Amino acid sequence: MKVYILIICFSIIGCKLFAQEKHVIVDSLNKYIKPVATNEDQSFDISALINVLKNKHIVSLGEATHGTKEFYDAKTQIIKGLITNGNFKTIFIESDYSSLIYLNEILQNDSKDTALSKRFGQKGIYSIYKTKEVFNLFYDVRAYNHTQQKENQVAIIGIDMQDLVMISKRVLYEIPDSGKNDTNVYHTLIGMTRIFATGELKYFTKKENIRNLEAIAKLKENASIKEDKKLIFLTRQLEQSYEMMNTKSDEKRRSLRDTYMAENVIWLNKNLRQNANAVIWAHNGHTSNISSFNRVPMGFYLKQEFKDNLYSLGLLFGEGKVRLLETGKDGYQERYITPSVNLRSFENLLASLKAPIIFLNFQDILSNDFIKKEIENNSFIRSIGTHFLADEKNTVGREPILLCFDGILFFKQSSSSKVF
Repeated sequence: MKVYILIICFSIIGCKLFAQEKHVIVDSLNKYIKPVATNEDQSFDISALINVLKNKHIVSLGEATHGTKEFYDAKTQIIKGLITNGNFKTIFIESDYSSLIYLNEILQNDSKDTALSKRFGQKGIYSIYKTKEVFNLFYDVRAYNHTQQKENQVAIIGIDMQDLVMISKRVLYEIPDSGKNDTNVYHTLIGMTRIFATGELKYFTKKENIRNLEAIAKLKENASIKEDKKLIFLTRQLEQSYEMMNTKSDEKRRSLRDTYMAENVIWLNKNLRQNANAVIWAHNGHTSNISSFNRVPMGFYLKQEFKDNLYSLGLLFGEGKVRLLETGKDGYQERYITPSVNLRSFENLLASLKAPIIFLNFQDILSNDFIKKEIENNSFIRSIGTHFLADEKNTVGREPILLCFDGILFFKQSSSSKVF
């Protein structure tokens, strides 16, 4: 009985010490945060954020979920601010390059609202981004482009390579005579467009793989000889996608995807976008600056390439509604995500700060050893992709936050993104 009493006493003392410790760190952090006010039109006052980002060459905008309205609205406003105040001309987005080509052409050439809305609703962007908030970004970029000369227009470009069918179709569209002047190349590309003909993924035989790889190598060589940059990139995408499709390990496939997305950002920025300032729109798990466990994210490679010219902003939330896919149910569902029960989570700490929306630039706190240590001790953060995972253990992990991002934008309350 005495042992139980002692355990209870120590627990109470521990809780009190933890509460006192948290109170001290909260008071300290409140001196460094930049509250983000909500204006009368429900937009955010992001002037302090823009002042930090506008002089960077690459800005990565992450998101803790793929279904949060506040994330999408804030990212749209940040991008618009960087376009007008920081001469940013490229938006790289976590979606397939080939599919987004058509949407980007509308942004730069078409003057009809109906063309944009019709194409946006079709297979032009990942379903996670078929929301009213993301459509508003495309609509505003299109409106901006119609006030600019061609060389000053903004492009929205996909950096992903998961859709082998769309890539193959685009290569067929771009090459002379749709590839019919070379039987092997033509039949290879046609075969790739039919990998889902039965409704399930068709894996190629060993003999077909040899033929396909030979055809891809020839396509790459021809594109290089012609010095056609767009075709050079497309044929490289074809190679990337084909390798991913033939990789059976989910872990290795995820690793390849991040490696290739980073490669694509770097190549596109240098070769097709003339080193224009660029924003990257992706999940926090891809934009993180450092590797964790067995995963090396896109952001790690980009930080090596762009160094201090890159700023990675992580977007986090405390609690609220999120639009997610749920196993066993048809389509997207609205789910309420409760506050983290992990007392050492970063979101738990941020939720204790005085402002409902905050921007914290990590450069401002690096000289404060006390705050640095406390953030390192409260380094569990939430990460939710496209699907709902009921068990918090699957959504919260320990991360070295001060190394993952250069700053964070945090919302105490969230609401779900609205379907387009």
